Amino acid sequence: MIGRIVKPLIALFVEDELLAAGILIAVAAVAALTLLAAAPGGLVALLLVLAFPALLAGSVLRSVKRAHRSMAGGRRPP
Repeated sequence: MIGRIVKPLIALFVEDELLAAGILIAVAAVAALTLLAAAPGGLVALLLVLAFPALLAGSVLRSVKRAHRSMAGGRRPP
C-alpha cells in the first residue's frame, strides 16, 4: 500500500530534476532565513508564495519547449 503512494511521488521528482532541485533550494533558503531570524515571517511566507509558482511555471515552459522540439524533430520536410 505504501509503495503505491511513494512510487508516484518519487516519479514526480525524478521526471523533472530542475523542479525538484529548485523546490529543495527554495525550502532550504527559507528555512535558513527563518532559523537565523534574518527575515520576518511575512517575508518568508511571501518568498514561498512567489517561488513555488515561479518554479512550476518554469517547469511547464521547459516541458512545452521539449515537446515542441520532439514534435518538430519528427516531421520531414516535403
